[in-house]
Amino acid sequence: MTPLDNRLLGQVAQGLASDGRSLDALKRDAQRDPHGAVRKAAQQFEALFMQMVLKSMRDALPQSGMLDSTAQQMYTGMLDQQLATRVAASGTGLADMIAKQLTRHMQAAAASPPQTERAPSAVPPAPADRRAEAARP
Repeated sequence: MTPLDNRLLGQVAQGLASDGRSLDALKRDAQRDPHGAVRKAAQQFEALFMQMVLKSMRDALPQSGMLDSTAQQMYTGMLDQQLATRVAASGTGLADMIAKQLTRHMQAAAASPPQTERAPSAVPPAPADRRAEAARP
């Protein structure tokens, strides 16, 4: 790859937690501002979902002719990623629903006491074949 290709790919991946640096930044944000990080993660999920929808739509089209090449496929893939990011930023409502659901789970987890493991029962259960023998007259 040329330096230009690397720069373009870096710009495309910027903002999504698909690379290690973005994921680390999201983890740091989650420690500082959990609700803000939930919102960011929900937006990223929405963008990823929209990208998959666009890719599926493109895959459904017939692909033959002189414009069908690996370069064209790479270009449309990058275009779909940018379109998905823009659509998700404008908001389809999916990120809002995901953020609300995750926030409710976070609040419920914070309100409930930590679960402890059950103590083992004093009498171990009988094997299945002994139960069958005991049930016979």
